[in-house]
Amino acid sequence: MSRERVRRMGRIVEIRAGMVDRIEVDLANHMRRTAEAVALIATARETFQAAVSAPSASRCSSADMVEAHEYRLGLRRRIETLEAQERKVRAEEETCRQALRAAKSDLKKFETLRDRIGQTLAADEQTAERKANDEFAARMTRTTP
Repeated sequence: MSRERVRRMGRIVEIRAGMVDRIEVDLANHMRRTAEAVALIATARETFQAAVSAPSASRCSSADMVEAHEYRLGLRRRIETLEAQERKVRAEEETCRQALRAAKSDLKKFETLRDRIGQTLAADEQTAERKANDEFAARMTRTTP
């Protein structure tokens, strides 16, 4: 084991941590988009409910009724479109969450590996130092009369 290997593992950990940070930013953007989609749906539903519960005029023509029906139908289609968009955004958010979990797991693995390499290197250095001290002590005892 060498110090260079520990340094390389440290660099890999930094790169992986940067990836985790970027994925977290992406997740935050997906969450914001999901919240916006939910708010749009709520607004569209309120508009639809207002249109449905609006009192009809005491006298109206069939053309007015058709126009009101088409308006409500358009609002209903808008809600359905927004709900489909929300499902898509939520799916993207979940995919991003899964990617974040995987990236964090990989980061943890590389951190553990880096730490173990460092510990092994330190243990090897201590062993080498102990051996050098033992050899020095053995030489000293042989040379002393």
